[in-house]
Amino acid sequence: MNVRKCMTALAATTTLAGLSALCLTAPAQATAAGPAVAALSGATATAPARVAVANATAGAVRPFSGAAGVGAPARASAARPDGVINYSCGPTINVNGTTNRHLATSKPIGDTAWSRLEYGYDSKYGTVYWAHVWRAPKNSVVWLDWSDDGKHNWHRCGPYWVDGSQGAHDRWTWAVNWVHGREFRSCANVPRLPRLNGCTVWKP
Repeated sequence: MNVRKCMTALAATTTLAGLSALCLTAPAQATAAGPAVAALSGATATAPARVAVANATAGAVRPFSGAAGVGAPARASAARPDGVINYSCGPTINVNGTTNRHLATSKPIGDTAWSRLEYGYDSKYGTVYWAHVWRAPKNSVVWLDWSDDGKHNWHRCGPYWVDGSQGAHDRWTWAVNWVHGREFRSCANVPRLPRLNGCTVWKP
């Protein structure tokens, strides 16, 4: 029914039954149905809201996980023992080129062998230190530990074996230059006493 006929019928009708026959009823029903469908669609549209809540819950878990992740390395670092950080002889200075050599300290290993920390002068680097195992049987080993952080961690130059290349019962490491705050020690082991600690005290 077009608008003009609808308005004419409305003007002529005064009863409820007559009104129900008019075209105005359909739009009212359509209007009622429209919001209902929109509400249903809106309910469907609320799914992302529920997902967002789930994400918020997941986000609550992530900070806890992150806190644990951050804490773990700190605990690992605190638990890490002092020790060797790498195997390095620094500038690898040849002891044969040094002069004015001296014994800094030594420690006996068994009955005859000695772990000796020695130092001397190098024309390029100045004062240098090296480790020397002395009067040791064949296959004894020697290495030089040197630290720049108060002996918390250290570099290790070696190990080197008594193999006859520097004498039947001797072996030296490379020398490492001294700088302010750097400390050194000589360590050695002999075959028949592998568990005996052959490390000197730290110097200088």
